[in-house]
Amino acid sequence: MQDTTGTTRDILKAIVALRKQCLDSFDKRRSYEWKISLALWAGIGIMTGFLYPHRAPFAGAVHWSIAALVFASVVGVYGFGWAPQVARRQLDDLARAEVYRKAAESLLAHGGNPSFDVSSAGYWQGFLDFASWTKTAITGAFFLMAWLALYS
Repeated sequence: MQDTTGTTRDILKAIVALRKQCLDSFDKRRSYEWKISLALWAGIGIMTGFLYPHRAPFAGAVHWSIAALVFASVVGVYGFGWAPQVARRQLDDLARAEVYRKAAESLLAHGGNPSFDVSSAGYWQGFLDFASWTKTAITGAFFLMAWLALYS
């Protein structure tokens, strides 16, 4: 006959380890997310400082089109490609950690086999994340300030 207390204890340890893994993944992703954002913003500032003595290196409508292309590329890739996907993965990790927490509580309260309903956040859910929009707006604002410094 199998020891149910030992089995329950092993299941509980596994659930707690899975929850810890989700929270660790969340923390690691959050730290490099901000490092990349700060590096991008610092890069915008450095490029502005480098180009500032040369003020308006392109003539006429060419500088407007080049600036619009660079702005659209960086903000588009950052704001609509990278940041929402990171936000979606963050939401997934938090949702999974919550599922594992509830499973552990259920196991402790009722015993038996806990149920897991681990579903992934939808693709578009990351686009609704406030932090993604905030970082995209900050990136756009830095580009605008750099543009005004170079061409005003």
